[in-house]
Amino acid sequence: NRIDVPAWVHDCTNVEFLNCGFSELKLPLKAENVWIEDCKKLKQIVAVEGTVIEELVIRRCDNVDLTGLSNAEIKKVKLYQCGITTLKGFENVLRLLHVKDCRKLRIWDLENDNNPIIKIEICPIRTFAKPLFSSDVTLGKLNRCNSLEVVIGAVEDLRIEECREIQELKITGNKLDTLVIDNLGAL
Repeated sequence: NRIDVPAWVHDCTNVEFLNCGFSELKLPLKAENVWIEDCKKLKQIVAVEGTVIEELVIRRCDNVDLTGLSNAEIKKVKLYQCGITTLKGFENVLRLLHVKDCRKLRIWDLENDNNPIIKIEICPIRTFAKPLFSSDVTLGKLNRCNSLEVVIGAVEDLRIEECREIQELKITGNKLDTLVIDNLGAL
């Protein structure tokens, strides 16, 4: 519940920020694992040019702005139960972008040319304003969504699973290698 971070963590293997009371956090320049959890007052996470993080996990941070992460090279990002409305800031994610139970995320607006594996679950995404670029995309349990239009940039495998409310599905853009549609009862 600290209201500040007394020092900048420059280099580390693992660092956890739990139940923090501060409003801004600067990521370490280099780290293997960074966990940020239950930081209700956290408004912004930023990264300096040259930041390299193996895995970033952000959980239950309701009001956080992640657009300041665009300078960071992050291999794996996992966002759970956050109040994000945009995916801007994750342009340099290399291997995995997993977003789960972020109930304010309604639009796919990410431009990422690194083709990370993308998993979006329990989010009310309805629109893809930017094309998807990934070798493997899974869209699962998209809530409160009766119509979905997915725009393909370069995707090999697309899975749409457990989206029981989708009545209309439109896939536009480039060709896919594999399309799996599983348990879309209202389609």
